[in-house]
Amino acid sequence: MPKNNFQRFGHIRGITVTEANESQRQFWNDKPGANWVRFYRDLDIMHHSVLEKLLDCAAPEAGETVIDIGCGAGTSSFALAELVGSSGSVSGYDISEPLLTKAEERRAEKGVSNVSFHLADAQTAGFDGSADLIVSRFGVMFFDDPEAAFANLHSALRPGGRIVFITWAASEFNPWFSLARKIAVQHFGDLPDGDPDAPGPMSLRDIDRGVSFLKAGGFADPVGEAVDLTLDHPDGWPALRQLVPHIGPVGRFLRDCEVTQEQRAALFDDLDKAFSEFATDTGISVPARINVFSALA
Repeated sequence: MPKNNFQRFGHIRGITVTEANESQRQFWNDKPGANWVRFYRDLDIMHHSVLEKLLDCAAPEAGETVIDIGCGAGTSSFALAELVGSSGSVSGYDISEPLLTKAEERRAEKGVSNVSFHLADAQTAGFDGSADLIVSRFGVMFFDDPEAAFANLHSALRPGGRIVFITWAASEFNPWFSLARKIAVQHFGDLPDGDPDAPGPMSLRDIDRGVSFLKAGGFADPVGEAVDLTLDHPDGWPALRQLVPHIGPVGRFLRDCEVTQEQRAALFDDLDKAFSEFATDTGISVPARINVFSALA
């Protein structure tokens, strides 16, 4: 990515993304990144309960210096900025230029002065070791080398600083992934399995694995806990339905299989029936399970 592209972001600092994470850089700077920008409002609504859990567990305090890993379009960073106040600061890191462009647009619109955004690979970005807190909502599952990444994050914290992050638990506890994939398999057959531990949304589904990376990175007292919650949207299934072709497992089937309009319509008929089970009087509420990790520097 040309260096001069970074200059147009008033509060985004460009840092080289490592060759090791090149596949993730390409992924998040192509259509997936653009789709997350396109649907960021609905995704923020859908993941609001996750953000609330993150903020509750991290408990940022006024005046603290916070690093937000995988900040995306900035919603988590802005929420953190409110909690740390004008005497604190938040640095959001992401490798997706489309998402950070949106984050910076929103920062300018909101007039937020205690947030900065950094186009960077947190696995190798240079930190000064002064942060009080590192947080992440679904942003640390994509490292090519998790042990090196968590060691680098450890270097970002002052002694006694803390890290709190959230990942997805296994897909069988998350119908948004498992049910959608099951229906796609019924229509198109299965696709070749990749490495389940490769960078991706489920790579830290196992709590022991996440804890082991924290230990290897030099963190003290690492713990993880599975938490059940719901993914809610007041506009119901239609709001989530529009995400399905672009975000989540169904998109891979639509990309990799030759799908006719009739097959696509039949697929979505079955998805409509299956996810109608989660309809409520106030929209839709899809059961989910996340893992919450924490540790000290």
